[in-house]
Amino acid sequence: MLPGDGPRRRDFVGLAAPPVVERQDPGDLEVILTTSARGGLRRGAPVTFRQVTVAYAQLIRQGTRFWDVGGVEATMGITGMTLQVESLEALLAGGVALATPEDAGDVVRTGHRFELEPEPPEDWVTWQPLVVIGSDLLPPGAPLPAPLRAKSGWTKGRWIGRQKSRQGWVLQTDEGVLGP
Repeated sequence: MLPGDGPRRRDFVGLAAPPVVERQDPGDLEVILTTSARGGLRRGAPVTFRQVTVAYAQLIRQGTRFWDVGGVEATMGITGMTLQVESLEALLAGGVALATPEDAGDVVRTGHRFELEPEPPEDWVTWQPLVVIGSDLLPPGAPLPAPLRAKSGWTKGRWIGRQKSRQGWVLQTDEGVLGP
């Protein structure tokens, strides 16, 4: 439930079904996926980019490709059977995955239509789109942050030390380094 505008009330009329999106804020993007067959997709099915729920509208460009990832893909061979599932959520509610090639064109606006494909493009895993981190969140005139690739290493254990390390993106700030 979200607070509304107006005077206090004690009686409400509920929806017959939950809304797909509870709330739409300025800057949110709503696109339309068209397909000849709905398949196993249901309202509220997750939309993912490399198995992570999409939350960044700048990633969706004119050349972005969407495909159905709901259900289970099974293959049988001499060595046995293999099952592939995008996620438990996609198995239960269906799901849509997306990928954006490097040369995908301009960012789209709400209402843009895309065709939902049954399979992913053959080379989608090699696509690495350049996504600009929004300047809308920065004060006017502030420089865009320049993320750096960093690796942190340490020894775990007191007597029998094991070398451990993690790597990721960090931002250098006036107070130090900000990272995961």
